[in-house]
Amino acid sequence: MTLGEKMAVASNRPSGFDYMRIALATAVIVQHTIGLCYGGAAGDAVFRVPFRGTFGLVLPMFFSLSGFLVAGSLERNKSVISFIGLRIIRLGPALIVEVLVSALALGPLLTSLSLHDYISSPTLFTYSLNIIGDIHYNLPGMFLHNPFPNIVNGQLWTIPWELKCYIALSSIAIIGISARRNALLILIGLLQIGMIYHILHDHPNMNARVVGSVLVFSFLGGVLLFRFRDIISSTFPLFLASAVVVELLLNIPGGDYFAALPVAYCTACLGTLNPPRQKLLLGGDYSYGIYLYGFPIQQAVIALIPMARTPVINFVIAYPFVFAVAIVSWHMIEKPASNLKKWVISFERWALRIPLIAWHSRNVFATRLHVTTPKRLSPATQKSASAS
Repeated sequence: MTLGEKMAVASNRPSGFDYMRIALATAVIVQHTIGLCYGGAAGDAVFRVPFRGTFGLVLPMFFSLSGFLVAGSLERNKSVISFIGLRIIRLGPALIVEVLVSALALGPLLTSLSLHDYISSPTLFTYSLNIIGDIHYNLPGMFLHNPFPNIVNGQLWTIPWELKCYIALSSIAIIGISARRNALLILIGLLQIGMIYHILHDHPNMNARVVGSVLVFSFLGGVLLFRFRDIISSTFPLFLASAVVVELLLNIPGGDYFAALPVAYCTACLGTLNPPRQKLLLGGDYSYGIYLYGFPIQQAVIALIPMARTPVINFVIAYPFVFAVAIVSWHMIEKPASNLKKWVISFERWALRIPLIAWHSRNVFATRLHVTTPKRLSPATQKSASAS
């Protein structure tokens, strides 16, 4: 079966992607336990050969998954207007609340400064700029004596790169490339050639964390896989071969820049699996909350509980709190924010009355790729394929 047929069997909502989001967000928490408990040098050490292929895979897979799913969102929208609007209301409210909770609740409770000094510090204001993607990691007097000192939420470094992914996808949608998949393939190929020049010129260090540009390329790899989902087969031998290639690429100098497509293929194969849904884990999309709140909660646990300065104990204590906060974030912030969708659609309808915008949307967004469940499969076979 192709990736598209596997998605069609699951009514385009395979549970594999939902499980992967939870698993990858949890893997980020696991990664952070090392650096937060033993310091930044130890955190960097896990990205050295031979561990780099494992630890360096998490974020590229996260961004590939995002690219695959967000490409579907783009295809379902009438224009870039609704696409961008829905991205904002999906990501913005939870980020705003996380920044405010860290600055106005966690900070006053755990700072080593007096409340007056904390509130009057200019660092408090600069931290609030995280809301608009201008990333700052410090709050006044926070976590000064932790093994990984001063940093409140180091995971926010990926937010600007995620914004760049959406800008890139919106840009290629506006000029019509995303709707013409052969043009998208050519663009990805040209970018890959550009990567060769970058490697020869800058000599990237393989014993380092995966850089942001690789995450953007992984995102675009996911977009490309989605656009070709009707012809790309999902087979275990090809999945296994792709996984081996990824492991090798992440352990050689500059290999990161060529790993996007095999990473995207592995991600899509796993995501289009459709095991039964476990209600507790998939009662909502908790991955974003885990991703946002994990780092500050882990830092707070270390500051308050000295015995939590070992990775296993830190994870065991912090993760239940992280997951609980993620559940609250989804049901009280992220899901209610989706009600703003009607305002986005209303604004889009108004904008599409403008002749130039309406003409562009008809010509660019009219191209849709629909993959139906193959008729050759019997209902019993479809059910078996959905669970496999």
